[in-house]
Amino acid sequence: MIPWPADLVAMYQAKFIEDFALNRAWLEIPTPTFPALIDTVRNKVLMFALDLKDDLGDVGDDIDAVPQDKIDSQVVYNIFGGTNVVANSAQNFTQVGTVTIKEGDAEALRSALKKLGVSDSGISELQAALAEDENVASTPSLGQRTKAWLTGIGSKVAEAGANIAIDTAKAEASRYLLQYLGLS
Repeated sequence: MIPWPADLVAMYQAKFIEDFALNRAWLEIPTPTFPALIDTVRNKVLMFALDLKDDLGDVGDDIDAVPQDKIDSQVVYNIFGGTNVVANSAQNFTQVGTVTIKEGDAEALRSALKKLGVSDSGISELQAALAEDENVASTPSLGQRTKAWLTGIGSKVAEAGANIAIDTAKAEASRYLLQYLGLS
């Protein structure tokens, strides 16, 4: 249980039962909350480890070979939730607000990708990839050509001279595409 702060108890002291005063109150935490909390922590640590493993790439098992800023960005993204900025490592950054794209809304997708810094040529490549994948699949999905476009998004962002991290752009673009295709 978590006890209420004294000022909160004082605020509600006379509001519960007429002619009685509230002396103390608490919030009971249900037992199933703890396994769920442990599960959440385990999943966050697992995702952090898997993303860090991807960053290790060619450096083998030498964790010191991974740049510190890469590790910091993985901690922020996986542990803190991906939308936080750690002040000691923040220099020039762009914050992208919550963007929701309705299924099939090509203009909203184009606009959101432009805000990420994707160039016009990059967006045209995506449109071509989506069209080709649509011809192959009977239902909306991230087809092979669209996945290949997402994999190479770094060059499309760099063409525009964007000041955002490639990993963030890839994650956001993936989310936008899934919304556009009606898969999220």
